[in-house]
Amino acid sequence: MAALPSPLESARFIAERSRDVSVEEEGVRSLAEALFDKVSAEEFGVAGWNKCLVKYKGKSYSGYWSLCAAVNRALDDGIPITSALYYATMTLEQVRHVFRSDTEVPMPLIEERHRVLNESGTVLLEKFGGSFLTCVKMSEKSAQKLLRLVVENFPSYRDEAVFEVSWF
Repeated sequence: MAALPSPLESARFIAERSRDVSVEEEGVRSLAEALFDKVSAEEFGVAGWNKCLVKYKGKSYSGYWSLCAAVNRALDDGIPITSALYYATMTLEQVRHVFRSDTEVPMPLIEERHRVLNESGTVLLEKFGGSFLTCVKMSEKSAQKLLRLVVENFPSYRDEAVFEVSWF
């Protein structure tokens, strides 16, 4: 099994061959230092940004943890959100209900999440007996094999593009 290129290898390949776009290393460093200084001095931050929050058992969660809270809330409500059979056929309205926000800010990318849930559930049902555990077992304790299984079988996990007849 051929190894997948790392993100660094892919970026280096493209950066070395790009004709229309370039990155000035000193400019990146200068911007990073300026932003770091502003964040350190609390002149810049995301604390005031409105965000999607999901309440679960009396606590509000944001970001990745809001997804976890929404899944746990759904399970507590008897919704079989961890069943491939269920999420392969979820409607957009069902996804909106499960991942509903407790603020005026909705869960981001809800239509994309709906598409990915349907796609992943279908792949699990058609190729892996409805369980991601099958993928883990098929990987034979190899992270590289598991990664290959995921990117080969679940289209939404492929982050690829053609650049000068090379795939990344």
